[in-house]
Amino acid sequence: MKNKKLIILLFFFSLLFLISRTSCFANERRNEIIKILNTYSELNNRFLEINGKENFENYLKTKNKLEEYGENYYFPILQEMAKLICEKNDRDLLKQFLEILIKTSNSADETPTWTLGDIYLCQPDMTLELIAKLNNNPVLIDDLEWGFLNVTYQKESKIKNFTLLDKKLQNLIQLKSKKTK
Repeated sequence: MKNKKLIILLFFFSLLFLISRTSCFANERRNEIIKILNTYSELNNRFLEINGKENFENYLKTKNKLEEYGENYYFPILQEMAKLICEKNDRDLLKQFLEILIKTSNSADETPTWTLGDIYLCQPDMTLELIAKLNNNPVLIDDLEWGFLNVTYQKESKIKNFTLLDKKLQNLIQLKSKKTK
């Protein structure tokens, strides 16, 4: 009987240890993602600062550094970031991502807009709420519209709440067009 209790107790503590390690790893990874977001934003700011102000060689060097960082670090973590936001309801991470979308609106890469579309599918209310808190920034509305169209293309019938999500997005788009008139 004593051995059985000891085994159960050891199992329980082992399980707690594994859960705490998994949670620790998730927090570490979240912090790495935030660091990557910040670095990408800083590199983009530097690129915008020197654009047309420095010699062509420095311009190309800064542009290449931004593009390489985007391809090697920023774009690859976006799906993982979206998964964290969707599974953990991480509004702080989503807010930071939305702010970076505004700051990096000079980028032609569509990966971030597709990511925003994916996030909208799993966290529509939180996405719209945070966009509203950012003054319904037209960049975010355009990115959301484009991302949603792309991630739902020819999948509309497979997405159970597609009509509702589309209606909410169309309301936001109308709000933007009234704002710009």
